[in-house]
Amino acid sequence: MDFLILLLFCLPIIALGVALVKDYRGLRTFFASRSYDTPEDEKRYRGPAVLTGWVFIVIGSLPIADQLRLFLF
Repeated sequence: MDFLILLLFCLPIIALGVALVKDYRGLRTFFASRSYDTPEDEKRYRGPAVLTGWVFIVIGSLPIADQLRLFLF
């Protein structure tokens, strides 16, 4: 039961991170800026947004990995 609650809590965090990394339906560009003047502006905002997405993925995965480690070993 604890693992199910853990999944219900962590999976939306991981999904948000994946959406930021993959720019799912323009989520990353929505947070970066409403309008880009040049393609260089988009490149400038892409790095921090992708890094933030990876942080969400890693933070969401840590409790799941810890629970699996306790279960398997």
